[in-house]
Formats: sequence, C-alpha cells, structure tokens
Amino acid sequence: MKYLDMVISETLRLWPSAPAVDRLCVQDYTLDDDQGLRCHMEKGTGVWIPIYGIHRDAKHFPEPDKFDPERFSEQRKGDIQSGTYMPFGIGPRSCIGMRFALMELKCIAYYLLLNFRLERTENTMVPPVLEKGFVTLSAANGLMLKMVPR
Repeated sequence: MKYLDMVISETLRLWPSAPAVDRLCVQDYTLDDDQGLRCHMEKGTGVWIPIYGIHRDAKHFPEPDKFDPERFSEQRKGDIQSGTYMPFGIGPRSCIGMRFALMELKCIAYYLLLNFRLERTENTMVPPVLEKGFVTLSAANGLMLKMVPR
C-alpha cells in the first residue's frame, strides 16, 4: 500500500486534477524571493497559481517529465520543498474532498489491478495529447487502454 501511495502521488504530480487554482488577495502583500524579485499585490487582486507548471518545474522536481514514484518514498519525500506539491491545492482553501478522492483512487486502482491487466492498444497515445483549456487536465481523444481479465 505504501508503493500505491507513491504511485498515486507521482501520478497527481504529473497530472493534477486542476492545472491551476485562483485565489483573491484579502490584504496587501509583498512577496520577496531569494533572488531579489519583489512583487506587490493589493487587496482584491486575483492571483492565479499554476499547479501544473510548478509540478513540472525542474528546480523543484529533477527530471520533471519522468514518472518516478520513488520521489515520494519515506527517504526522499522530505526533499520536496513545501508549497511545490499541491494536487488538491494547499492551506486552508485546499480541496475538502481530498481524503475521499485519494481513498477512492486507491480502491479503484486496487480492484482494477486485481481483476485486469492494462495494456496499450494501437489507439493509445503516448504521451497523451491534452485537451486545450484551463478547467481540468484530460486527454483530447480519450485514453485508450485494453483491459485483459486476469
């Protein structure tokens, strides 16, 4: 089950359910980073947080396009900088259904892998071509897999 957690975490890093979230600044705020970049936001300013971009940034995740569940192993997950992994958002406005969604994903993966072997078909796009837009990440022409009963 620990490895299943790692696989799901890495899958959500590569393919978060929402590519971005937006927030409303509720007080004046100045953001200073360690490279001397300064950004001032006034109360009422809309802020867009690009989750997909942060998850694919090599500065935070070496070889960002590589599927590597070991990033989330007990030994290595401490290397992940706070605020750079947020498939369900972060902080007090994170997804209220996060725990339910993770449990549901684990149950679905378990029963699929228990009863089927998943295989590529001639219609399987590798890597998948994404639908254009900002609402959710989804494959433009679907994701075709063959389910072979065990």
